[in-house]
Parts: sequence; C-alpha cells; structure tokens
Amino acid sequence: MRITATLALSGALAIAGLAGTPSLAQPSGQQSVLQDIGRMITGGKADDAVERTARGLLLETRHCADGQAPVSTLLRGQVGVEREAALLALFQRILCTPSDDGMGKLSISRFEDDAADPFGTGLVFYSGSQELGEWPAQQESESPRDEAYISTLGLSPGSPVGGISLWDVQAPGRVRVWFAPFRHMPSYAMAYDFELRGERWVWVAAVSSVRL
Repeated sequence: MRITATLALSGALAIAGLAGTPSLAQPSGQQSVLQDIGRMITGGKADDAVERTARGLLLETRHCADGQAPVSTLLRGQVGVEREAALLALFQRILCTPSDDGMGKLSISRFEDDAADPFGTGLVFYSGSQELGEWPAQQESESPRDEAYISTLGLSPGSPVGGISLWDVQAPGRVRVWFAPFRHMPSYAMAYDFELRGERWVWVAAVSSVRL
C-alpha cells in the first residue's frame, strides 16, 4: 500500500508539473499545494492549527466530526466579537448540515430565522496562485429565504483530511467566514456572511468561488 500511494503521489505531482523541483526552491504556496495533494492521496490529516494573518484568523482542522464541535473549541475567545460562541456554533451548524440531495444543494429555509429573508447569493470565478480570501466575493442577488439555496459541492467539510476556514471581522457586527478544502488555490470555496442583528447573529449571504 505504501508503494501504491508513493506511485500515485509521484503521478499527481507530475501531472501538476511540480515533480523534480528542489524543495528549498519552492515558494510556501507551492509547498502547501504539495502537502495538500499528499494528504488527499494518502488520507493523512494535518495537525489542528490556528494562525493570525493579515486577512483574519485562519483555522485548519476537520471542521465537522460526529459528536464534536472543533470550530467552537479551537476558536473560543479568539474571534473578538460579541456573542462569539453563538456565531461559532451557527457557522459550524451551517457548514455541517447535510445537503438536501446528497449532491451539494442546501436550502436556506432549513435555517429558519437564523438566515436572513431575503438572502444574498453569488458566484465568482478567480484564477492564479491565490490564497483563500485574496479574491473579491460580492453577492449578486437576493432571493426570498424560502426560494434561496447554495451549492456546497466540492467542499467536503467532514473529510478526514480537514479543511481551512478564514475569519474576516469586517466590522464589530459583521463577519465573513471563508471555507475551502485547501488554503492555496482551492478549486472550490465558499464565503459565508454574518451580521449581528440585535442580540443574535444572522446568516445573511453566501458566495461560491470556483477556480478557473
């Protein structure tokens, strides 16, 4: 099995055009991509990590695990907003809710008053060697909550390999949380927008991103 995994990893690196490059000469983004490919093939899991970046708090972990609350546990007291615990719990519930059809479709009405009405959605495309959250993600339209839905296809928040969330506090009562399987050049990503309305956090919009 080790030989098979090694051969598969070598093939993936060759396809990506990365095999044969000296590791010391690789930029950090490329090294991260290599590690992501290796974990994806071998089923390895990255260590849980929390990092402060210029764009916000970065969490690397398996975000959805049965009987556990990794987001609330690892980020407790670190986001720096009012009613932080409620925000962490709401995001994890949204992220870990199974899709309606098993193919990624998620109806916003399932979250009732925890989601805004109307609800904002959007789809953006990006290219290049960008890190999660470096590209703009603006909502394009609003729909009645009972009609709105998003697609989470490609995100796999429950994967044993884990994922990345980026917590961007845009204002005391507004937070954008990015999620993707990988930190560098993710094929798919989602930006979840939350607002503090009165005494409670409300999910107000979601924008999907696809890398070209």
